[in-house]
Amino acid sequence: MNAFSEEGAETGADAVGGEGDPSWGTRRSPVTRRSLIGGVVGAGLLEMLSAAPSVQNEAMAADLSAGRTGRGAAGPGELSEADESILFTADAPRVFTRAQWNARAPRRPAKVIRRRPDRIVVHHTATPNSKDGSRAHAFALSRLIQDIHMDRNRWDDAGQQLTISRGGIVMEGRNRSLKSIRDGGLAIGAQVLHHNEHTIGIENEGTYMTKAVPRRLWNSLVEVCAWLCRSYDLEPSKAIVGHRDYNKTACPGDVLYARLPALRRAVAKRLDGGSPQSGNATGDEGILPILPNLDDLT
Repeated sequence: MNAFSEEGAETGADAVGGEGDPSWGTRRSPVTRRSLIGGVVGAGLLEMLSAAPSVQNEAMAADLSAGRTGRGAAGPGELSEADESILFTADAPRVFTRAQWNARAPRRPAKVIRRRPDRIVVHHTATPNSKDGSRAHAFALSRLIQDIHMDRNRWDDAGQQLTISRGGIVMEGRNRSLKSIRDGGLAIGAQVLHHNEHTIGIENEGTYMTKAVPRRLWNSLVEVCAWLCRSYDLEPSKAIVGHRDYNKTACPGDVLYARLPALRRAVAKRLDGGSPQSGNATGDEGILPILPNLDDLT
């Protein structure tokens, strides 16, 4: 997914009133050479490594490393809640809210439809494979994604519904996403061009063309997918797909895409009563943070 592309899902969804708009489908943006090179044709979050100038990419990486996003303020809880021993699980889903990572107000509220998505779309951000698994880094990533989507792509908000950092930290993306999941509906995002009205997207931090997925991210991805399948009564073998299944893109990377069958099996096992994984993917060791319960949302 490429934040630097001008070819965004917002142009076919929210920017014209959503895919539910009677004229939707007649205003599709042309597929540009730039979008194909960047692997866009969807929300295209941060696959800028191939599409943006190297200086710009280095600056982006530096911003993430320093926790800078063009907005200096940290989200509530970013520098507190030292106890980070509770894992995200499908049985007790806890997600960092937009307020906690200090999201900007969207240009307008996301359109919510009262029907479940039928596909869970797995993405990678195509950002550097950071070794920083901290909450501060995760929050900075969410702020950076939102800034790029709103300021450069001119979208209403962040395109994806959920984001998982390499440290396994799970965060809300597009506004109204968490409440919609809890209510069995869908806050329409901008993450898969022409398929936003029936899909929910998960952004996974990193670039997975040749590198393995970190254990903490993988475990959270399994649990998030199990939670979504349970919430929406979806069958993992059919519901879990990659971005490239819909659009011409390298996302979610060759390695992560090749692991989707294993992801489907792991999620099915969890739904059949299996325990949360202790680790199937390679990567650094670590623990995940405490996250607010969805029941606390208003």
